[in-house]
Amino acid sequence: MAVARVQGKDIQFDALTADRVDSPTDKDIPAQLVTVVALTKKNIKDTVVADGIHEVSDICTAAYKADCAAIGLK
Repeated sequence: MAVARVQGKDIQFDALTADRVDSPTDKDIPAQLVTVVALTKKNIKDTVVADGIHEVSDICTAAYKADCAAIGLK
């Protein structure tokens, strides 16, 4: 949701908040709990690239050209 918001997409927050959480200062806060996925060289194409967060050209700059080639990120 945060990524969509940063990308300027309008979201219906309340419709997406099926969960509730408590914090030290508030109770029953609307939330959307998601499974965390560690970003690795094996899944970078299937995560941040596929989700549209970054394009390969954003990641594979001149400094990382050889690393990108080594993992087949083109």
